[in-house]
Amino acid sequence: TECRGLPKWFGGSLHSPFVIGRANYPRGCIRWNGRFAYNMDPEGAAHLGRTPFCKRRGNSDIAYVIGDDGAVGCPSGASAVNEVECRRAIEWFRGRLGAPFVVDTASEPQGCFFSQRQFFFNKHSAHAGRHGSTPYCKLPESIEYAVAKVGDSHCPQDTLPLSEAECRGLPKQFGGILNSRFVIQNKHDPKGCFRYNHLW
Repeated sequence: TECRGLPKWFGGSLHSPFVIGRANYPRGCIRWNGRFAYNMDPEGAAHLGRTPFCKRRGNSDIAYVIGDDGAVGCPSGASAVNEVECRRAIEWFRGRLGAPFVVDTASEPQGCFFSQRQFFFNKHSAHAGRHGSTPYCKLPESIEYAVAKVGDSHCPQDTLPLSEAECRGLPKQFGGILNSRFVIQNKHDPKGCFRYNHLW
């Protein structure tokens, strides 16, 4: 069921037949040439051009949003995470917890931030940004995403554009990274949130 739902999020279509049994393809949910299939072979094998689609162990109800390097706080539309949610960020992002993890400094962003490959939680109430420190935040509620067709200039019918914060949260859901200049203004690109190759 999960594999059948992937074209909605990643584009493409279901292979016909959808359920296959190929010893020379990866086991489970795979994609090639824009088509998804489910390989029932008990072992499976690596195969050039066949991409396995997987899920993390356990589920997170936190839709993390990565802020800008040096920013004072969360981007528009996002809210601060608490200490427990900040600790859980290492389940989804590369890095480790700082030692100490909880700090109280006026020279760093308030709340959860990432610096020198470590996560910290700053209890200080002063709002300060520092180059090399990136705030980590969250969306206020979960979102059901809809993906337009490649080359479209707008969102699908009966959908709304994502906010900046919602767009920043997409790498966690769909992979890829944020463009170094995340907010741009280019008349040749679609308005709002879009992906080009692996960049958002």
